[in-house]
Amino acid sequence: MKKILVIGNTGLNSSNNSTNNRMKKIFEVMHHEYAFVFDYYQLREAVLEVDYIDYINKKANASPIEALKFLLKREEKYEMVLAETFNAVIIAYFFALKTKTPFIWRQFGTTFNDELGFKNYFKPKILLKFLLHKLIANSSKCKAVVCTEDGCANRTLYLNKLGMSPDKLYMVKNQRTASTLVNKEEVFSKDNVFKMVQIGRITSWKKIHLLIKAITHIQTTHPKIAEKIELDIIGQTQDSAYEARLTKEIKEHALDQQIHFKKNLEYDQIEKILATANLSISLTAYNPIIESLQNETAVITYEYGEIGKVFETCESVFILAKNIKKSSFLSPEQESKIVKELEEKLVELIEQPEVLNTLAKNAKLFVEDNFPLLDEHVKEITNIYMKVVNAL
Repeated sequence: MKKILVIGNTGLNSSNNSTNNRMKKIFEVMHHEYAFVFDYYQLREAVLEVDYIDYINKKANASPIEALKFLLKREEKYEMVLAETFNAVIIAYFFALKTKTPFIWRQFGTTFNDELGFKNYFKPKILLKFLLHKLIANSSKCKAVVCTEDGCANRTLYLNKLGMSPDKLYMVKNQRTASTLVNKEEVFSKDNVFKMVQIGRITSWKKIHLLIKAITHIQTTHPKIAEKIELDIIGQTQDSAYEARLTKEIKEHALDQQIHFKKNLEYDQIEKILATANLSISLTAYNPIIESLQNETAVITYEYGEIGKVFETCESVFILAKNIKKSSFLSPEQESKIVKELEEKLVELIEQPEVLNTLAKNAKLFVEDNFPLLDEHVKEITNIYMKVVNAL
């Protein structure tokens, strides 16, 4: 058996969600079809129990220095290192300097391009981070950067800002779920209710507060329309203080009977909620856009990176604030622009639900034409990994 070191930062477990299903399947295929086993260093806790993954540190530790000391002390030899996200690839780079072990940079999405405004280049932390990105991406031991296409400005970052060779960058489309039967007729026949969903981790990066603010504005400008709104906020709590802030605002505007948090749901449960929804709001979350369209639910997002290039031909995705092109470090003016455009679009769609009824049928077709199933997605990624291994 050949051995790969995984510096893992995805919280690998047995949950039924798109990211986790993808990672589980990749390791499974690499083991059964290509005879690899994995030493897995946990930057985040991972609990998936399979006989071909050995968790070499029993307790997760996110410190790059501690990880490097631990790995060098073991003196184990590997075919290559698979480094998940930037923190992991820092470790892989310095590990390679000592051991000559090549590595793949597996990036799921990054907001670092948002930080690289002109003024920020002169901030010591940003400058150091930029130099590390550039050094690692262009290192001879970095054999590939594999990004899941997620709307973030990955091409802009790696090719334009870091000057990396295009031959090393692989952009892989997210997977879709297998086709399901959806019946939206009953949803669009309810004139007194307009049901929306927001799917994603409960954290400020998901911009849930902007959606709440848009709804409170509608309360003032279009009170009759506001009464129709029902919103399910679906996701795990990542920032409890942020959730408390949202809860406070919801109660202050007497929206607690219309807006509800639903946590720790499996994919099939989310699918059932989407099947009864008029509209999905996904301001910076990418997977939920695909999941919503798959369930014939139109989506509102904004241009937080390169999202327009992915969905520009899909009439079921409404892309707001097209000139912002970043998901973090938003100015108050930029947030206000998103809120204003979101408020206007919600009012328009609630007043004309037949528009969504027409678009719903096309949404699913777009996903089926443009996104691979899980097995196809996994095959593409494992082919990239094996291309790197075979070239060593």
